[in-house]
Amino acid sequence: MAKSPKTFNAAASDNPLINPPAMPYDAPAFDKIKTEHIMPAIEWSLEKIKAEIQAIKDNKDDPSFENTIEALENVGYDFSRIGTIFHTLTANNTTPELQKMEQKVNDLTTPLFSQIAMDETLFERIKAVYDNKDSLNLDAEQAMLLENTFKSRERSGALLNDTDKKRLQEIDQLLSEKSTKFEQNTTNSTAAYYRITTLDELEGVPERSIKSYQQAAKDALQGAKDALKAAEAKLQAIQGIDKADFKTKKAANKYLSEAEQEVQQAKEDLEPLAAMPENACLLQLQPFPSEVLSHCKNRELRKEIQEAAGKVATEAPFDNRPLVTEMVALRHERAQLLGYDNHAEFILSNRMAGSQKAVDEFLENNRQAYMPSAQDFFEKTRDFALASGDIDTFEPYDMAYYDRIRAEQLFDFDDELLRPYLEVGNVLKGFQAHVEKLFNVEMVDCTDKYPAYRDDAQVFEVKNKDD
Repeated sequence: MAKSPKTFNAAASDNPLINPPAMPYDAPAFDKIKTEHIMPAIEWSLEKIKAEIQAIKDNKDDPSFENTIEALENVGYDFSRIGTIFHTLTANNTTPELQKMEQKVNDLTTPLFSQIAMDETLFERIKAVYDNKDSLNLDAEQAMLLENTFKSRERSGALLNDTDKKRLQEIDQLLSEKSTKFEQNTTNSTAAYYRITTLDELEGVPERSIKSYQQAAKDALQGAKDALKAAEAKLQAIQGIDKADFKTKKAANKYLSEAEQEVQQAKEDLEPLAAMPENACLLQLQPFPSEVLSHCKNRELRKEIQEAAGKVATEAPFDNRPLVTEMVALRHERAQLLGYDNHAEFILSNRMAGSQKAVDEFLENNRQAYMPSAQDFFEKTRDFALASGDIDTFEPYDMAYYDRIRAEQLFDFDDELLRPYLEVGNVLKGFQAHVEKLFNVEMVDCTDKYPAYRDDAQVFEVKNKDD
């Protein structure tokens, strides 16, 4: 556990998350941040939160907007900063190590934030300010902050009895664990699928897509080689450590066994990629190979890609279906503990829609408006496909393919002709021009000025034109 803020000198730390290097606009120093920096920094920031909350509770002055509501609003700045960096890494450059870390972070944060939300002393101070709000002469922003702070405590269980509070904390912990597992299953299941193909199998697919699939094959091969090299280096490093340096012999054997397993897995991952023929193409689900569904003449390949996408996170070891059932039940129980009929009513109670009935009516109105056109589109595409004589049944993996052919024949429309205009650089220029005009700002490419979390990321400074 990180040291308490009272005894820990953050300014003297060499952890770039705890003591960030000077950067314009306090931008993260991604070039200096390493995986081993994350947990100590998060633990340190959570200790700061505890100290900040305790200071509010220990304040001997009568509760006021400044010493309670505003003080609460300022709690956790460092945790928010570090957490944003951490989630940026897990969302864009995740690794098995980072995924394990996600659960550790949840195990630390969920109970702490639940305790803060339900803290009776803290809620009494908030309520004292809230009950006196009419005499405080608050401006609109302050009044909204006070209202949101008070209502959020109600929605977090501050008014429950001790038994229900305990159960709510248990539910929140379970939901946190299962939500993290759900996201990781989706990510890992998506990444687990790939298909090595030849040029013959991709007949009809545009050349630009072929090149991207070939590059994906090269990148995957290099990535697998790098992963094996890193795993072997890790194993070699562990083998070079004296077992006496570990806390126990069991711990030493555990680390060694895990490192050996990583090497073996890396070898297995590399084997099929190393056996790829020259100019092989690699199809993955991220990014999704939509051109295969819309252009590829190989119906079996279209079927495989469509079904692979439909099976994401539905099979072991990344099956989310049991998690969905468990999460629905927990959310329902949580909502009822807080006095709502169901989870939907709980969520919508502070949203613009207001109620489940309003959402149902909105969706039904949209269904009635869109369904006839959608049905007509489906039937015309299906009839066109069957009339071609190429297929006897119309399947989901035929829709994009025959829709494209039908559009070409009926409207002399080829979406490939639009591609040069939709190249990512052109799209970014269009987005930039739109944002600058709409918000009266200037976007300046400063990629060379700021380190990023991956090599292909672009960094922009956004400035008011009037400044």
